[in-house]
Amino acid sequence: MNYFNGDVISAAKTVADYLKNAGRILILTHENPDGDAVGSAFGLCHALRALGKDASVFLGEPCERFAFLGDNSVPSGEYDLVVSVDAAEKNLLKYAGKYADIIDITIDHHPGRGDFARKAKLIEPSAAAAAELVFVVIKALGAKLSFEVCEAIFCGIVSDTNCFRYKNTCAESYGISAELAESGYNGGELIKRLFETRTKSSIELETLLFHGAEFFCDGAVVVGKITGEMIEKAQATEDDIGSLSGFLRSIEGVECSAILKKNGSGEIKVSTRSENFVDVSEICRKYGGGGHVRAAGCVFALPMDEAYEIMKGELIAAYDKVRNN
Repeated sequence: MNYFNGDVISAAKTVADYLKNAGRILILTHENPDGDAVGSAFGLCHALRALGKDASVFLGEPCERFAFLGDNSVPSGEYDLVVSVDAAEKNLLKYAGKYADIIDITIDHHPGRGDFARKAKLIEPSAAAAAELVFVVIKALGAKLSFEVCEAIFCGIVSDTNCFRYKNTCAESYGISAELAESGYNGGELIKRLFETRTKSSIELETLLFHGAEFFCDGAVVVGKITGEMIEKAQATEDDIGSLSGFLRSIEGVECSAILKKNGSGEIKVSTRSENFVDVSEICRKYGGGGHVRAAGCVFALPMDEAYEIMKGELIAAYDKVRNN
């Protein structure tokens, strides 16, 4: 079965041809990777290894929450191809050092041109997850849908659709998942691991975040921050923090939300979400970030309080604009 339009199928075949002719392949994804990023990377990696390729994935810092998908490999030497998945901009790959400057192929579902790819690109914003596009490439490669491949692709799809609950879920999300099931894969355990199992520290951090958040516009806009003190009190890990990106939006009556946290380099990382109307990607692009209409992010080289006030003002203004239209 073919997924997406003819242009996507054609681009996938072009990408597959490059991969077939390569021996040593490095796969990268965006910094602070989520389930789609890691799933897309390892789905492609496992498929390539099954075809006899020397393929590896480099995530930067180890991602414990998704470590079951595969090993994080530090790159060395030369590669026939360097591939990026789920990364809309080259600056999201800077953790990879010199390899970020020699991206040959990019596969992504974020709006963007992928101009940093030197040989080929597969970009389709209508895809709910980059993993869906990676699946199309895997089919073009003629690779077997092994358990490892299926689990990684399914992880990507359910992560970026919130288990098929987000509005970005498309026909391909269901169709590809059905094809994975037809190959013998059962995603029940993975769904339990990702959506029904919580650490005590993540729940503690969630509680602190909720009690410190501010609500505006009769509860339609909410902004919260995660401080070092909160992380220490909850004894939270980076995985615990990452799991909360959509928490504030899930509160009844909330249309848009932002969570701010200082990263390791002292900058303020912002994760924004919206429910129905506000285009948070438009807000984040103003500050050098980007993403999707309903989920986006950016980084500020500012003190926390200044970044907080900026995002509060932007979300309130965006909500007032759509409310008054």
